[in-house]
Amino acid sequence: MATTLLTKNELKKQRDILRLYSRYLPTLQLKKQQIQTVLRSIEDTLSKKERFGEIKLSEISEWVSVLAENTPLEEYIEVAHVIKEKKTVAGVEVPVFVSVTFVDHHYDLFNTPFWIDSAIQAIKVLITNKI
Repeated sequence: MATTLLTKNELKKQRDILRLYSRYLPTLQLKKQQIQTVLRSIEDTLSKKERFGEIKLSEISEWVSVLAENTPLEEYIEVAHVIKEKKTVAGVEVPVFVSVTFVDHHYDLFNTPFWIDSAIQAIKVLITNKI
């Protein structure tokens, strides 16, 4: 610990520092609490999304073997826009995911496999959940 001099100037300097700490410490503690609250809610949201993703993957695993066919799904799935908004957390602007929009590709129902609609929807849900 640093030694302090026993002079009037040092006493004034220490009192000024104490006054600053007394003034700003409650604000900083409040910001810390706000950030911790937001972190907890983000962790909860993340765990919910992970569980949702696991459930969707288990649902897809029943029919995922049909994806081994020579059908290029990447032609039918394209992200158009990722919509984000800014949210202020403890005085800091943070980008927050709102939604994702996909380009609608039309395809011939007679020339594509019957399961392509389900596969496209499932992949869109997984992409949205991942973002």
